[in-house]
Amino acid sequence: MSYSEKDNEILDQISSSWENILKKISNGEFSLEKSIDRRILFIKLILTIKSLVQDKELEHEIIEELKKSFTIKKFTEEDKNKYLVYDSDMYILRRIHGKKKITVSEILSKNSKSSDILDYIWLRKKGYLKKGRDGRLLVDPNIYSIDFEEEKQRRIELDDIFKHLNEIPSRLWPRIINDSILEKLDNNKFMDTISKIFGYNTRIDQEIVEELEKRFKKGWKPSSSDWKVLTKIMKKNTMLMNKYIGPYSLQWYRVKDIDRGFLDKIVNDIVNMPLKERWKIVSKMSSIKRYEDILEKLDPITLSSIKNPYRHKSSLTNKILLGQCLTSYIQYLLTMGRQYLDYSMYILSKIDPDKLDNDLKPLYKSLVEKDQRSILNYIGRKLSVETLEYIAFNTWDLLLSKGLDNNLISRALKLGYEVLKYSLKGTEYRGRYKYSRTYGRVAVKKTIYNYVRGNYDIIRKHREKQLRVIAVVDISGSMLRYSLWAILALTSILPIVKTVVLFSDKTYVSKPPSSFSKPLIIGYLEKIFREGFKGYTNISRAFREVGRVASGNETVIVFSDLEQTVKDTNPWDEAYRLLESKCRRLIVFVPPSYRSDVGEYFKRVGAEIIVVNNPSNIPRLLRRRLNLKIRVNIFPS
Repeated sequence: MSYSEKDNEILDQISSSWENILKKISNGEFSLEKSIDRRILFIKLILTIKSLVQDKELEHEIIEELKKSFTIKKFTEEDKNKYLVYDSDMYILRRIHGKKKITVSEILSKNSKSSDILDYIWLRKKGYLKKGRDGRLLVDPNIYSIDFEEEKQRRIELDDIFKHLNEIPSRLWPRIINDSILEKLDNNKFMDTISKIFGYNTRIDQEIVEELEKRFKKGWKPSSSDWKVLTKIMKKNTMLMNKYIGPYSLQWYRVKDIDRGFLDKIVNDIVNMPLKERWKIVSKMSSIKRYEDILEKLDPITLSSIKNPYRHKSSLTNKILLGQCLTSYIQYLLTMGRQYLDYSMYILSKIDPDKLDNDLKPLYKSLVEKDQRSILNYIGRKLSVETLEYIAFNTWDLLLSKGLDNNLISRALKLGYEVLKYSLKGTEYRGRYKYSRTYGRVAVKKTIYNYVRGNYDIIRKHREKQLRVIAVVDISGSMLRYSLWAILALTSILPIVKTVVLFSDKTYVSKPPSSFSKPLIIGYLEKIFREGFKGYTNISRAFREVGRVASGNETVIVFSDLEQTVKDTNPWDEAYRLLESKCRRLIVFVPPSYRSDVGEYFKRVGAEIIVVNNPSNIPRLLRRRLNLKIRVNIFPS
């Protein structure tokens, strides 16, 4: 078989391209997350494109799109942020030479260079130096047979630097830790790092404070767990005060005048925190006079944690007392303990109804009359989420202290549902009808309309083909407020919900009925009441459960902060497997404090990330994302 000159030119180009691509893959310029067969297919497609497409610009565009479809990516700046490249001379080997055991102080001295410290960490990472039982380092004999001078530049992971940093004297830290290293860390790694290194070296402490300043200016809002670390830093640095960086910073915030827009923002931030976190914030704010305007905008259940209501102006005092009265009454309904009812009525007697807001007077009247139905109606419409949080936390605390009590759980379920059934007077998705002469059930009204006008065609109707949804809802403690709104949102689209997976460290799979929301809500309430708020979350396990029940064309909707606390496979890897074979869309609704680094990995594999600032917007955002129209009432009468 003979080849033309054109054929030979194409073969030469393919051969050259083949060598080039293999070289790039071996050097790590491309990262492939596929099987060997698919890698070979990818290379074949690349070679074919290079041989057929003459326009270089078009060739580049096609190959880039192909890389995306194969989740093949060049290392981005974010990837480079994970490691540090440095010039290595392995000078410290002279100190190690001939020894079987050695200490860090024998390897590193006050004159050690940054390269010496990084070389030490590199040797620890590679296992040439290992910790012995007596605390000294064991030297691997193979260290003397390796020619380290061949490699003049070395790459070391940032995780390894911080992993072994505590072995190095803190006076040497500034030689390897600086602002360029700290800014490479994502927010979660940064917080984990400063919790370990802050307070040991003044220079490093200053670098940390400056890096915090930069992150605050970019709009970063620390989570409640972050503030446990930040509190000791804030107390020592006036530089960080007078800046609002979330509700926990209010104890230092010194600005006297707060405009209305900013006031509403602060209130919204507080309201969207879990109830126990709100109580902590409100208790601290109650001792600061200038925050009364903020406190007055909060709900009575949140204000019920204030210990001394009489130090405030009368309108706020009465609102606090009403909250304490209401929480005691809810406690009575939950436990049937007469003492809670008596205490509730005692607090009620101290309230001046003339000083209450008009919105709260119906609740006061219902409490005076002990009208349980009216009370539940009111809190269901006005305070449903706060009430459910209160019931959930109380139920879990009682179960912890007194053991499993099925009667308590039964009362909690009944009370929770009675509250929720008033909370969302929305509508339910029913699907749209299509009409034809050949397919579906007879549309009586349209057919009679035609007959009256002399048109004897029989009109039939059928529902249009609907998408099917699998919902994955995180019910860990930090997500209670969001998961509740997620469940309420799902009740509005029940006809298209195939399966609901509730998860914390375990998974619970249910197949809700197509038009009756009560079983779904009761099932959700039972799981949060029985499981409580352990703080353990396994997203990967939940995705594997979805893979088991999915048939191939569903849309998967996830409600989670993407914080996986149980050791398992990477959740984005499980998400990728779902998108590759089991579902056509993956939509993830997250709170503002979600794991943004994990969110980036989800985006890379094709998931859609929707940040929800206010959980009450979840029903609307969900319907918009699914492009649904809503009709009829959600809750059955």
